[in-house]
Formats: sequence, structure tokens, C-alpha cells
Amino acid sequence: MNPIKSVVLIGAGRVASSLAVQIKAAGFDLRQIVSAHEQSCKKLADKVGCAYTTNKADLQKADLYICSVNDDAIENAVQGADFSGGLLVHTAGSVEMSVLKPYAENFGVLYPMQTFSAEKQVEAASIPFYIEACNTECRDVLCDFVSKLGGQMRLADSQQRKNLHIAAVFASNFANHCYQLAYEILQQSGLQFEDLLPLIDETAAKVHKLTPKQGQSGPAIRHDNKILSMHINSLSGNKRAIYELLSRSIQESGK
Repeated sequence: MNPIKSVVLIGAGRVASSLAVQIKAAGFDLRQIVSAHEQSCKKLADKVGCAYTTNKADLQKADLYICSVNDDAIENAVQGADFSGGLLVHTAGSVEMSVLKPYAENFGVLYPMQTFSAEKQVEAASIPFYIEACNTECRDVLCDFVSKLGGQMRLADSQQRKNLHIAAVFASNFANHCYQLAYEILQQSGLQFEDLLPLIDETAAKVHKLTPKQGQSGPAIRHDNKILSMHINSLSGNKRAIYELLSRSIQESGK
């Protein structure tokens, strides 16, 4: 299999949009955006200057087809399309590589382990790309692609990638939701969320030098039961349940 020169992106959401910009910036021939949602598909195609289609029958030939859609939509997105001569990958964290086996001779996974938002472009250099492929030739081609893209190259099988995705949900999605809960508590008190940013930044910085367990602080790890009870009694609903559960988990992990 020759090195990748041309790419077709299937999907026009946040991950696909970020990848499209990176692929174009790295000098690859981004030939087409394919999506059932015409408005977002055209918008992304216009942004990066390539063709687009909402019809899988009009799929252009390319060296690499990247399917970047919701996990449950992967099979529907690739079913019936012609990927002959190319390499088909998906970008999902918890979907096995084998889901693509019925639809392409050469297939694999290119999982960008990062958080993506429409409002902020993520640079490829800050993204670890976890690679899995149906054979060593496809794996090497994907590794070369990531290297040229400027991303951080990693290898992981489907089980490892699933565990990585679970860990990422804890470290990013759940942590971000805790920021939202803190935002709501401060708003109700007439205080600014921005005042927490130095604390958030320092907490994140600590894990670059310490293990999370070593860096843990707060009333739970100190077993300050009087403060814990005061906080819990001040909360209700999900906030109270989350506070109690996380405090108990911190104490148990500290043993």
C-alpha cells in the first residue's frame, strides 16, 4: 500500500471539522466531505475548499477514508459505499475495529484522544492518535499519515482503546461537568466562575509532576467530616449525590 496522499472525510461534526483543517494544513489532497446533513457538510467543505456530497454513491476515490460520525452511526455511514483501493478507518474510542470488516478490504482505527469544540481549533501536535489496523502494512501507512499530520502516534488494540476512552471520559467529560456544577453554585451565590481558574489550572498542572493520588487535596482526603457534612447538607439532588459519591471514592482510594 502506497503512502496516503488523498483523503475523503465522512462526517461534518466537531471531530471531522478539526481533522479537515489539519489534513488540509498538512498538505494532503482533501477531496471530499461526505455527510447526510447538507448544511454542515457544505459549510465544512467551503471552509477547507473541497467538494462535498450527501450521497454515498458519489464517493470519490481516495487513499484514505476517515469515518468520523457518532459511534452508533458508523455502519450506516459506510454501508453501501465503495472503498475499493483505499483504507477505511473510524475515529471512535469504544467501537471495535472489526465493525468495518464487512465494508472494506483494508480497514483500521484512527482515534484522536482529545476534546473538540466548534469554537476552538485543536492543533494536531496536541493530539495523541491511537492507531489500530487490520494488518501491518495498513498500520505503517496510518503511522506515516499521523507523522505527516504532526500528531502524536500511539498503538492500541480495541480493548485498550475502550479502556482509554473510559479513562478519558473520567478525566475530561466528567471533570468538565464538575466545572459546570461549580459554575451553577457560584452563579447562585453571585460569584464569578473565573475566580476558580487559578485553582483549576494548578490542579491540572500538578498531574504533570505528581500522580493524581499524590496531588489530591480537600476535606475528603483529610477526613474532615464536619466540613463534609456541612457541604452535603447545603446541597440537594444530583449535586448532593455526586459530592457524597466522589468524597467516598476519594477516601477509599486514599487508603
